[in-house]
Amino acid sequence: MDLSDWEDVPSNGGSDYDAPIRSDRMAFSDYKAAKSGTEVISPRDSSSTTLVLVGKTGSGKSATGNSILGGKRFNSRMSLGSVTRVCELGQITRPDGRRIRVIDTPGMFDTALDSKSIAREIGKCMDLAGDGLHGILLVLSAKSKFTEEEFAAVDAFEKMFGSGVLNYVVVVFTNGDALEDDGDGTSLEEFLSQNGTPGALKDLLHRCGDRKILFDNKSKDKRKLEAQRRDLLEIVDTMITANSRIPYTTEIFELAKAQEEAREKKESMENRLSQLEQNFPQKINELRESYEKDKAEQEEELAKLRELAEESKRSAIAAEAKMEEQCKRAEEQRRHAESERARFEQERIKLEEERKRFEKEFKRREKEFEEKMKNSRCTIL
Repeated sequence: MDLSDWEDVPSNGGSDYDAPIRSDRMAFSDYKAAKSGTEVISPRDSSSTTLVLVGKTGSGKSATGNSILGGKRFNSRMSLGSVTRVCELGQITRPDGRRIRVIDTPGMFDTALDSKSIAREIGKCMDLAGDGLHGILLVLSAKSKFTEEEFAAVDAFEKMFGSGVLNYVVVVFTNGDALEDDGDGTSLEEFLSQNGTPGALKDLLHRCGDRKILFDNKSKDKRKLEAQRRDLLEIVDTMITANSRIPYTTEIFELAKAQEEAREKKESMENRLSQLEQNFPQKINELRESYEKDKAEQEEELAKLRELAEESKRSAIAAEAKMEEQCKRAEEQRRHAESERARFEQERIKLEEERKRFEKEFKRREKEFEEKMKNSRCTIL
């Protein structure tokens, strides 16, 4: 990707922000092509926040992404099928200089997708994320019921990403206009406290730390859109702080995937052992030994992955400490230079005063000499 892929969006040219922003929209295939070239991908920046939108088709993921980015970056329309076909990245720089990167995904919660397809899309998403995800926005529609199929999809999503993934999840309810159109001004809290709210949804919100927000993607009120953007980023910032500013990285995902594979293999082996105990008792010991061996290998592999994740964390902490030390050293050098400059200025002033004093003394003696010479001439005459 070169500079021509960026477009400057003026404050009155489709953006809901009051100051100019910069935006970019890149499909996963374009990202892979750019990554395979000679371009240098920028390292992680503390002012950059990467979010990913997940949910089933029709929940309003793309529209939510557009609302967050303040303009139409992703295709969004009413459709029976998924409008988003591949993972796409959109990004803007807010007026305060903070870069917001949003990844839109196909309907990964759709029951039509198998686990391999979901895993493939997750891999693309992690590639686009680069140095990791700061937040996962689970998009649900306030107009639709939270079905058993959706709950099963969330459960599968959690198993695939690992139990710790919910520490990075914010639940975004779309169709906020529908609640306002009810006439009684139902709030999100009131909506969720109703008797018809499934217990599975309440449990999900509880496990996500009750991080939730209501979005109205149809509103034309720029102040309202900016307010809900600001509220979302405040929730995300609180979550980032709670996660020690450590994003959800590929290493964590690989560790979670290895744990899930180990769990599935363990369950499979246990089922096989149970069947063999019933049908082939003579093979039980042999299979149990094989199971224990595989289990030990899996635990060793998991230990290596954990160590890799810890090493990555230690490296990040060390780099941050080094940067702080360099900043401290630079500040000390600046203060020393300032002190030297002040000392040189005092010396200059002192020398200037000394010069003036010598010049005054010289003029005085010159005048005395001239008077003596004049008196000498008078005496001779």
